[in-house]
Amino acid sequence: MFFWKAVHRILPVNVNLYQRRCAVKPSCSICQAENETVEHALLLCPWTRAVWFGSSLQIAPTANNVSSFEKWMMDTVWKIKRGTGKEHDRILCNLESARNQHIYQQIRINPKQVIINAEQLATEYHNTTRSRSTDNISRADRSGEKKMITWRPSPQNKLKANTDAAFHKESGTAAAAVVVRDWQGKIITGTTSRFITTSAIAAEAQAYREALILIRNLQMDNCIIETDCLPLVQAIKARMPIAEADAIIRDILQLLDEAPDVGATWTPREGNNVAHQLAAMAAGNEIKRQWIFDPPNQIRNTIRTEAGFAILQHNQQIHK
Repeated sequence: MFFWKAVHRILPVNVNLYQRRCAVKPSCSICQAENETVEHALLLCPWTRAVWFGSSLQIAPTANNVSSFEKWMMDTVWKIKRGTGKEHDRILCNLESARNQHIYQQIRINPKQVIINAEQLATEYHNTTRSRSTDNISRADRSGEKKMITWRPSPQNKLKANTDAAFHKESGTAAAAVVVRDWQGKIITGTTSRFITTSAIAAEAQAYREALILIRNLQMDNCIIETDCLPLVQAIKARMPIAEADAIIRDILQLLDEAPDVGATWTPREGNNVAHQLAAMAAGNEIKRQWIFDPPNQIRNTIRTEAGFAILQHNQQIHK
């Protein structure tokens, strides 16, 4: 029913309500910047764009590629290959739900939570339709039971570089960490550094740039760079630098232009544990320069656990 209403443009968005004299104005109740059409509410409002950017689908709806909701569905979403568990359906439903909760219950909009809820529904879909789930990343189910959220391995023909940063606002000191692993979760290389910066997002961008430089210097072009900083991934994919990290993000975009096989993805904090722990240790000056060859016990244990899940997921995919 929801999709039928959206395609037929009869969702209770403000433009429709205003035309029926049920709303004071047609503008969006959330961003206050544009009229709230179906396209704006589900695709083009800044917070909904953040959800599409940050999801595993990594879609970038803009005014240039969205002429109507139904055409966008045909041209973009339905081209997504099978096996996604119809994640776009879950995202759209959660977008509408979050919007309604904000308007009618004054619940704060949280793009990251919408992504999490969509992933949870996708996991439930897989668990219902398959005898054995291949998804290692899941969320709390409706009964409240917590399930494992872990690092996602890269395809066998790629490496994955996870990045994170720790920032101390009072002193302006920061630390960055990069750890590169193969599909089995084994460390290939990595780096940590300490520096002075102005904000947390600038620190995250610095960590990302260090990953790109490391990959370039070691000629590891076929690589995925993953961070838990959603605004940074959004800025990179939209090619729109953030003011407080403008120069660094411009460097990142230039480095990415020179490395077309390098991809950028977002992961929840729980999927970025090793980089997070390394950044925290580097910030506290608690890690040796040669940690790659002799990781601290905490890092070693996390790597061992995540490598086990990576191999399990690989075996499950083989036996599909």
